[in-house]
Amino acid sequence: MAIVERLQTEVLLTAANQNRCIGREKPSLLLHHRDSHTQRLPPEILSLIFQHAAPHIDFEPDYTSHEGPFHWGGHKKYHRTRLLNRLRRVSASWREIINSTPALWTSFAIKISPRRLKTKTTFLRLCFENSGNLDVDLKIKF
Repeated sequence: MAIVERLQTEVLLTAANQNRCIGREKPSLLLHHRDSHTQRLPPEILSLIFQHAAPHIDFEPDYTSHEGPFHWGGHKKYHRTRLLNRLRRVSASWREIINSTPALWTSFAIKISPRRLKTKTTFLRLCFENSGNLDVDLKIKF
């Protein structure tokens, strides 16, 4: 538990120091610095942390929403996709952990536009490859 608390503190300090890092190391690199506590964590623990940080998206209709039960859900649905893409860029080991955790690749909401079609197609291929034998919940907006 103490390790998790130290990691949370480290993440908060990294975010707070983001402005001071402009022109120097990127904040995400600080998370994976050789002296970082994240370097000492086993891949299994990092995988669990990533799964907790990017939970499965609930696509069930929300009948209590003032916007109707089948409302798209706004930017919250995209948070998971953005977060995983950012975490994958921290380091090669984080990318490997995320890519090899099928549960992280089972639900996504994406917007597809003609100018981003190739990027989104590549991402969808990555989702299906990394999800293993698990079902994938996907919501696509054109």
